[in-house]
Amino acid sequence: MTTILIECFIFIGLGYLLKKTTPLGFDSETTRKGIISLIYILLLPALVVKSLWLSPPELIQWQISATVLITVLLSASLVWLIYRNVNISSATLGSIILAGSLTNATYQGLPILHNQLGALGTAITIQYDFFAQTPLLLTLGILLAKHFSNANNAHTAEHWLTTLIKVPALWAALIGLIINQTHIVPIEPLITWLTHLSDPVIPLMLITIGLGLKPESIHIKDLPILAPVVIFKLLIAPLIIIGIANLFKLDANVIMGLALEAGMSSILIAIVIVERYHLDANKFIEIVTITLLLSLGTLPLWQWLLA
Repeated sequence: MTTILIECFIFIGLGYLLKKTTPLGFDSETTRKGIISLIYILLLPALVVKSLWLSPPELIQWQISATVLITVLLSASLVWLIYRNVNISSATLGSIILAGSLTNATYQGLPILHNQLGALGTAITIQYDFFAQTPLLLTLGILLAKHFSNANNAHTAEHWLTTLIKVPALWAALIGLIINQTHIVPIEPLITWLTHLSDPVIPLMLITIGLGLKPESIHIKDLPILAPVVIFKLLIAPLIIIGIANLFKLDANVIMGLALEAGMSSILIAIVIVERYHLDANKFIEIVTITLLLSLGTLPLWQWLLA
């Protein structure tokens, strides 16, 4: 775990260094959005199809997705209960609930789980994110954002179903699942092509995290308000998913993978929904940044406890 975390830190550091030094007029935000778009539209779907195609069918388990769905819904409810009587705006509360219940499963979790658990780790990541978390984010997450939004025009935003069907990785996951469960034999030239296309995904994802990292967004005065959600995200959410996974009698390695995913930093991609529905983007970025930095210490702790 230490080695992969150091590698992740180096890639994230490179992204942050590019952002701060801006060599040759480098525009970090434009570059970040361009890389994310490339990953989102092309590279990540290729990785999803290839990984599911090559995964043993027994690695695809409905219990994994069910565990994640229950964990996210329970986490959102518990975070709401923690903060419902705190004197904060509804926009801030909406951001805190999203940040406390959703995890950076792919952008941070994929490199770590792939390194720790190999094909199983990749399969867990895909099932965690694209079979459970992303559909929740683009359905209940959008409804939640609308509910807590302070904007008068929140209802004019794109319908959640339209947003959902526009996610390339979800279609890739569906195609990969069909290929996996129908036992179609891998076609070597196509697998090679998908491998070449998807190989840059992990380093590019980590670099984009660095390009979007904002340590300067952390304000000391906000820490008392944000401490409960940070503690919940990094220490309580993994306990919840461990308990639910045990109820489903999942394998020990699968439980470790799910716990590590649940203990990742808060979901970065949800900033799109936070900004679209005029929630508190500043607090959301603070939580993402704090949980990312602290997760470098808590993730080895979870691995040690579960090993």
